[in-house]
Amino acid sequence: MKNHLLLLLFALMPCGVYAQLAVVSTQPASNAKNVPLSTTISVTFSEALDTLVLNQNRQQTWYTNLDSVISHGYSADMKTMSVNVVLKPNHAYFLAFTFVKAKSGAVLSTPFTTYFTTGSDFPPYSVSGTVSSGSTGVSPVNAIVGVSTSPVEQNGQPSFVGWSNVNNDGSYTIPNLTSGTYWPIAAKDVDNNGEIDPSGGIDVVAVGDSIIVANASLTNVVLTFVKMGDVTFHQAATIADSVSKSLSADKILKQVYAWDVDTTGKSETWEFDYTVNGNTLGQQVRVSSFSSSIQSTDLGSLYGLAAMRMLSNPSSAASSPVVIANTENAGGKQFRTKPNPFNWEFQISVSLGDLTNSQYSPLITDQSQYYWGVTYAFGYSVNDTMWQEMGQKYFVCNFSTGEVLQSTNGVVSAKDQPRTFSLSQNFPNPFNPSTRISYSIAARSQVVLAVFNTLGQKVAELVNEVKDAGSYDVTFNTRGLASGVYLYRIQAGSFVQTKKLVLMK
Repeated sequence: MKNHLLLLLFALMPCGVYAQLAVVSTQPASNAKNVPLSTTISVTFSEALDTLVLNQNRQQTWYTNLDSVISHGYSADMKTMSVNVVLKPNHAYFLAFTFVKAKSGAVLSTPFTTYFTTGSDFPPYSVSGTVSSGSTGVSPVNAIVGVSTSPVEQNGQPSFVGWSNVNNDGSYTIPNLTSGTYWPIAAKDVDNNGEIDPSGGIDVVAVGDSIIVANASLTNVVLTFVKMGDVTFHQAATIADSVSKSLSADKILKQVYAWDVDTTGKSETWEFDYTVNGNTLGQQVRVSSFSSSIQSTDLGSLYGLAAMRMLSNPSSAASSPVVIANTENAGGKQFRTKPNPFNWEFQISVSLGDLTNSQYSPLITDQSQYYWGVTYAFGYSVNDTMWQEMGQKYFVCNFSTGEVLQSTNGVVSAKDQPRTFSLSQNFPNPFNPSTRISYSIAARSQVVLAVFNTLGQKVAELVNEVKDAGSYDVTFNTRGLASGVYLYRIQAGSFVQTKKLVLMK
């Protein structure tokens, strides 16, 4: 199960593969001015459209900065697509089609963009430059370039406000921009499969640093293609070390985490968790071969980070390929290839650092040491953002050599006696008015399970008693709480874990 770093999903099918579909006309006309604030935007194509593809893959088909789409539909002959919108005064808009398919199988072979404005004229500035192949060897011809008002973050789409195709000489110009800060991005569908998925390591992207348009057009903005791919811990650590220099001087690295690790020890994204400001705030550096970002840690996660010891000299840790090779040989491969009658998905995640108060704590014999913790897990996707674990096998490995020191004997069964401490994601989530929280206790323990608001104030205590080893469910009834994000935290002996839940009324 891959949580892609960025799914742009632009389609750039080459000429000659299919018959060519063309745009016949647009309403308003391209570069129209003084467009009414309440209007219908339509685009007419040369053939009847495959509306099933359009409806199922809207974000793979067209991009726009229209922000108030009331409804959309098609003409009787299926050649015209229209959207009813409410526009802002004195505002420039674009609508870009990147992949459109006709019923005949013909496709739009070159992306199409139209601009219009509700003002008497377009904003006067532009961003121009070139896109280069870099080390990829991929020609930039027929790539696309956009500028966004927000950084290219993980798990999110850029907020595009301008758009352009790359010319035969690698140049581009994005028109109709106001003064402001923008983030440029270019992309190309190298494998010609109708979408750009850089995480596959074939399609290419280029993301530039932020640029500032200050009362003048900006030129010579150079974008260089790179190929994404999963990276090892040490590759990610080099990037994290550079990125973390922008954190406050008292930063303390507490742990490293990665999910969806493959059997070669590589992951698409690695998280480096720090505390700053005297251990009172958390900062998370996320890195990959493609991008990096810094974001604040939620209050619930900060509780656990603050209790951890500093992870010193992470460069001396064993390589992630060595660690995963060892867990594979120590029963991991046998576990993940075991017949799975429930058709659950499989995932490997790793943690590095002070694992004393973690799900690995029952396997740790010396709490003064750092360790690699590896989880082999089966589970299923409850929704787009929630994954429910149903069977796990845990490994604790030597920090510097990667040798497997301890492991559980987990099997794929929902009825197994728990061998570790764990806290599951609540279900359903989001919820209203109640939700179920499941947890497992590997040994008789005093268990406290409580719910907090984002200010750290306790709003409910669900469990506060001694529990025997076993798996438990508890129902959380909101009883008049306001909609929003809450945190639920379990403490069972030395095991502490916090997760988010969302109440949506």
